[in-house]
Amino acid sequence: MKTADEIRKHLVEKADGDTSFRDELVKNPKGAFEKEIGVEIPEGMSIHVHQEKDTDFHIVLPSENKLSEQQLEAMQGGQQIWSDNTQNMRN
Repeated sequence: MKTADEIRKHLVEKADGDTSFRDELVKNPKGAFEKEIGVEIPEGMSIHVHQEKDTDFHIVLPSENKLSEQQLEAMQGGQQIWSDNTQNMRN
């Protein structure tokens, strides 16, 4: 099982070396994510891709919403929300 950080790293590295994947990730983040990682993104969950420029500096803050006990349990062990299908992730 891959953690969210491992998935993020994989996608960034792939986009850095593959311009067609990068374009698809920017245009259709959810579809490109699902195709590359091999998991279906649950309804109501969004994937956002931000492409920096030399004049940009992005800071991503955690949600202000507190997670429920059930959500915390689901995420134990390194972001289990991504399921075991992440083993299909290409190197």
